[in-house]
Amino acid sequence: MSYLKAARQLPKKLLNQFPEEVSALSNGSPFLDVRSPIEYAKGKIPNSINLPILEDAERESVGKAYKQHGKKIAVEMGHNLVSGQVKLSRIQAWKNYVTQHPNVNLICWRGGLRSKIAQDWLAQSNVQVARITGGFKALRNCLIAILDAIALDNRTVYVIGGKTGSQKTVVIKRLNNSIDLEDLAQHRGSAFGAYIQKQPTPITFENELAVKLLTHQQQHIVLEDESKTIGRLAIPDALFKKMKIAPIALVKVPIEERVNHIYNEYVKEPSQAGASSEFLSQHYLQALDRIERRLGGDRHSKLTRIIKDAFSERAEIDHQDWITALLEDYYDPMYDYQIKQKESRIKFIGSPDEVTEYLKNLR
Repeated sequence: MSYLKAARQLPKKLLNQFPEEVSALSNGSPFLDVRSPIEYAKGKIPNSINLPILEDAERESVGKAYKQHGKKIAVEMGHNLVSGQVKLSRIQAWKNYVTQHPNVNLICWRGGLRSKIAQDWLAQSNVQVARITGGFKALRNCLIAILDAIALDNRTVYVIGGKTGSQKTVVIKRLNNSIDLEDLAQHRGSAFGAYIQKQPTPITFENELAVKLLTHQQQHIVLEDESKTIGRLAIPDALFKKMKIAPIALVKVPIEERVNHIYNEYVKEPSQAGASSEFLSQHYLQALDRIERRLGGDRHSKLTRIIKDAFSERAEIDHQDWITALLEDYYDPMYDYQIKQKESRIKFIGSPDEVTEYLKNLR
């Protein structure tokens, strides 16, 4: 997406405040982040790679020197720590990346000393690289402003509703006017929806979502109907307020198809990817424990027994038993109650294919 296209859908105040950042983010420029690994792990910019100028222990030592002796001593220590072969290897790693990504932007925390030193070292090797003057902090502030700006956005938000296992995510992935919140959050949204891998940090999730909103070129933004939180991550307030009043396209699927879809996604596919039966059993038993109070002791005990038996015997029918019981005893009654509160917003009801076509042809 070009800067000009992005500019048409953003408030002028935001464009005036973050022209450099909006340009880099909307044009899809990669970012070479020279912060330490621990800083990068707390939150990163989409399309970035971490090739630090200081490793974690080195940064900690320099930080202590700065507090105790001031900037001059700290800078000298940094140059001593990153010298000789260590310096050459880090410059070479940057050069290798820049060769493959010539439109890269250098960033550190505030676009200050570390990225400027990296830029200078590369220039000494006849490699010219652009630098975001405000660094990660400026990019982050820009992305927060984009998330807030959705409240004033003239694009219409639609949400896809439907009972658990109704293939809502399948519909999302078929559309070019959708944003897959669960994919960004690495979580399916329910008590049983945790992926095997960990969720991103809140900062990384928000940054990814903001870039998706910035570069979304359609008049309608289609999202899956979610609660405020997806796992441990929260949907930003401005977007969630729009979702709460958005028209709904409701997917309806027979329970047998829903059970089979859940079995494939939650049991068969993870098993084929290498997850052991013991791991999956513990993973879902822990999820079951999180909803014990809502299930009640008897149903919780019954489902615990069925899940243990299913994974120990590896019998597909047994998996269908616990999935069906969980839908009928927990998810479906809860969804029936929730959808009654939203009936006035339902604009279309159909199969996954029918809902896909409806949302593709929005006017």
